[in-house]
Amino acid sequence: MQALRQTVISKRPVASFLTASLAGGISYAFFIEQKANTKVSSSSLSAGGGITSIPREYDRDAIADYWKQRPISVVSRIGMIGYEFIPLLSNYIIDFKIFNHKNNDLDRQQETYISHAAKLRQALTNLGPAFIKFGQQISIRPDLLPAPVLKELQKLCDAVEPIPDHIAMQTLMQEIGQETLDKCLLHPSSKMELVAAASLGQVYKATLKSGQNVALKIQRPDMIQKVSLDLFLLNQYGLLLDTIFEVLTNQIPFHVNFIDCFARASFEELDYEKEAKNQLFFRKEFEKRKCQVHIPLVFDQLTTRRVICSEWIDGVKLADAGQDTIRRLIPVGVELFMTQLLDIGAFHADPQ
Repeated sequence: MQALRQTVISKRPVASFLTASLAGGISYAFFIEQKANTKVSSSSLSAGGGITSIPREYDRDAIADYWKQRPISVVSRIGMIGYEFIPLLSNYIIDFKIFNHKNNDLDRQQETYISHAAKLRQALTNLGPAFIKFGQQISIRPDLLPAPVLKELQKLCDAVEPIPDHIAMQTLMQEIGQETLDKCLLHPSSKMELVAAASLGQVYKATLKSGQNVALKIQRPDMIQKVSLDLFLLNQYGLLLDTIFEVLTNQIPFHVNFIDCFARASFEELDYEKEAKNQLFFRKEFEKRKCQVHIPLVFDQLTTRRVICSEWIDGVKLADAGQDTIRRLIPVGVELFMTQLLDIGAFHADPQ
């Protein structure tokens, strides 16, 4: 066996060297990641069980330091992104760039758009919250995408595949505690009803002991790790673009700063305590101005970083409302946005 190994090495020195180098590199990467995870686990235990060493506030450098110590997770995520998007891109090129000039059937073309949009929506869903957020943002851009694609992507706003109820309940117990739930918050005979699932969390309708209905939004597991990893990769992509553009065009770098704006807003959405604070701020400001806008009340005892409990409001989506309702709401919407922009000085970008 030793003689056979020496023969292979002597006949294929380059291949043997590359194989050994690759094996050594992978082993070292596993060692680095295991060491980093062990360090985080030890510090979490000594601190009483923290989440991770990822900062609560968005910090590009701190997030980069965290994920640079986890090369296996980073490479695995890149592979997963490629696995989802490469087939989509290939099918798009075949259907719309190679054969599109031969296909003048508008109905057939419409069906192709819908098919590709469904596959894109599924790929974004599989890739998780950062990609779902991207899909939500382009779903309101008719200047970029045809109507059938927009309609399909709009399903990402509140029709994402939900996590199992028992996992959501585990998060609720970890954040709130069984004692608090039993003591004064949830009606003992009530059953929590799943009403919506979005990119970061899902909403349940529940009942307080007082009989009041509430909306209980529970964050999906490991959102901080998943979102921060995608933001790290997005920032690395921005750095690459800035380097290329600066060398080839002498253009002032802007991609990283542009991505930071998206990343900072996305990261803040992970903190439901901050969301509750903003909700109460707007409630107070609109009440002072007697605006025709109702901001749901927040229940502090059922609100933590990963859980937020708000007053339940019955209503209809604007997209499903009748023409008379829409006409009645137009002046209310104008008042809402102008009051925020010109009077309050703070703007909520996603009023419901």
